[in-house]
Amino acid sequence: MNKKYIIVLSLFAGLCLPTTAQESNEEQTDKFVGQTIDVGAERLLTREEATGSVSVISSETTDRRSAKNIGNSIIGQGNGLISLQSGGRYADVNPTFYIRGLQTLNGKNSPLVMIDGIQRDIVSIAPEEVESVIVLKDAAAVALYGYKGINGAINIVTKRGKYNSRSVKVTYDHLFTSLANKPKFVDAYTYGLAVNEARINDGLTGRYSNQELNALRDGTMPYLYPNVNWVDETFRDNAMTNKYNIEFRGGGEKFRYYTMLDLISNKGFVKEPGANEGYSTQDKYVKGNLRMNMDINLTQTTDLQVNLLGVLQETSRPGAQADLWDLVYTVPSAAFPIRDENGIWGGSDTWAGTQNPVAQSIGAAYYKNHTRSLFADMKLTQDLSGLTKGLNAFVRISYDNIANIYEDHSKEYVYSVNAPTWADGASEPTVKSEIYGKDSEMGTDAKTNEFDRLLHFDVGFNYQRTFGDHSIYSQLKWDYENNDPNGVNNTVNRQNITWWSHYGYMNRYFVDLALVESGSSRLAPGTKWAFSPTLSAAWVISKEKFMENVEWVNFLKLRGSAGIINVDNLPGDEVWSYYAQQYGTSGGTYPFDSGWNSSFGRSYLERVATTNPSHEKAYKYNVGMDAKLFGCLDVTLDLWKEHRTNIWVTSEGKYSEIFGMEPPYENAGIVDSKGLLWHYTVHRE
Repeated sequence: MNKKYIIVLSLFAGLCLPTTAQESNEEQTDKFVGQTIDVGAERLLTREEATGSVSVISSETTDRRSAKNIGNSIIGQGNGLISLQSGGRYADVNPTFYIRGLQTLNGKNSPLVMIDGIQRDIVSIAPEEVESVIVLKDAAAVALYGYKGINGAINIVTKRGKYNSRSVKVTYDHLFTSLANKPKFVDAYTYGLAVNEARINDGLTGRYSNQELNALRDGTMPYLYPNVNWVDETFRDNAMTNKYNIEFRGGGEKFRYYTMLDLISNKGFVKEPGANEGYSTQDKYVKGNLRMNMDINLTQTTDLQVNLLGVLQETSRPGAQADLWDLVYTVPSAAFPIRDENGIWGGSDTWAGTQNPVAQSIGAAYYKNHTRSLFADMKLTQDLSGLTKGLNAFVRISYDNIANIYEDHSKEYVYSVNAPTWADGASEPTVKSEIYGKDSEMGTDAKTNEFDRLLHFDVGFNYQRTFGDHSIYSQLKWDYENNDPNGVNNTVNRQNITWWSHYGYMNRYFVDLALVESGSSRLAPGTKWAFSPTLSAAWVISKEKFMENVEWVNFLKLRGSAGIINVDNLPGDEVWSYYAQQYGTSGGTYPFDSGWNSSFGRSYLERVATTNPSHEKAYKYNVGMDAKLFGCLDVTLDLWKEHRTNIWVTSEGKYSEIFGMEPPYENAGIVDSKGLLWHYTVHRE
């Protein structure tokens, strides 16, 4: 063997020595090989049995960061999971995820996010209530999710109770957050020089005279020629977060429970939020979670599982929903003073006083937003072994209700504009002053901003038996989903009919077959249904006889998958009517005005209908390896390729203006992507 490979293997072996001294290889192998994986088939597979490409993030690593939600907690974890963290207000600090990068043209690259197998928002879940996060990447892993799994999936598994036990866990975290890398802007004098240079380069006269530049530099006339550091005047350096959590976990012989109460509050970086009596203008965020998971053995053959989660969230920010950072980046240091010499908020003819960052953070009162969410699901499982050994039936229903309500307590304020003009030879400038705005009362407007309701129902049968060296699991399921958000023409009905089978021979060779027929109300008549087949297989090489004496290989498995996954994306900005000819009218839409005069105008053709529409689909291929080496080194390797076709695109470049109408959308986009992903973890416990 080549010397360099011997050195690498020796290095890994050396890293594992402390672990080998404490735990047997078999115990260490179980932690990796025994990881449970849920692909939506009502059966948990171990990593040894699974044929798909899957990453598992355990609770050992999800609850270490005092994170706002589980999404923020798993950033940087999960092989193949790309995480992008947003910035700005604490309420808006939520991650964006992609699995294996961007794979389509329409911007709809986000993966399906589920909580215990039901599609839900990741920001609602606290890290403390999570048992594991499963990242599903290839066709075999997402086959059962129909139209929604084309970009991969993230399934967040919450904690459950334990039989014959009781435990209580209480935690409190106090966090200090700092503006570690504040933007630095030029001072007023440097700004004045730059403006003059730019104007002169354009053949114009300078904006500031020498006297005015001196005033900007020396600060001798701060109300007329100010030099304001808007970052320091608007924001403080530190913010605080408090996080309280209590968990109850246990159960008896026939009942298990898990209950969690989580409260998180954050006060942001606004420098002077308490300048007004009776209210604060601070950027604030408060969220409370109450979860209850129950498992009940109703009879010896009937089990009931109930999951409940209630979330109350409230955010508050300066009035008029002012984006303070945008204002800080917009207004230069020489624009106007914070206040004039009479204490009135400052502004200018170029930048109105409504763009004064400090004034907006103090004088515009505040704006509140409330989100109230209820997530509930229940599953009943019936053992039908009395009819046929190994047969089970199940039914599950879930209902989610989310409402967002705003309170607008914003107010207007008075600001002054003092425009100086410094004539050549004059000892001081002349000033033109104006007062704008009004000191209004605080607003009282409060309305429902948006709401969303989601109903999910599924029912099916599964069959599991072992015959000597042969094991089989097969499931037939029908699921239905109704999503009813506020607005018009956006209610969605989806359903899937799925047959998924898993076969194993000698716990060494495994084959999975998924046949899925999916329907969606979003698509055109005649194209609403699509068929998605997936085939995958795995070979546990480490169980072969020729591997018995290879002691440093504890587990080694090769796997491969291929499948077709469809999606019900719509073209453009969610255009539902792409398959029908569109018409428009000029003039008013009502044919008569108050004097009974017609203002209807004329009718004309708008966008042309798509002929022979289809829908986007992906051909996914994956080969991979899972291994446990030296008792402590977990390795996964995946080589994948995806051919995405029938992507919706506009055909504007295909027609000239002679066409005379808006061109149709077409299923003409193609994206090919491929990659190699590998990941290793060294355990030194």
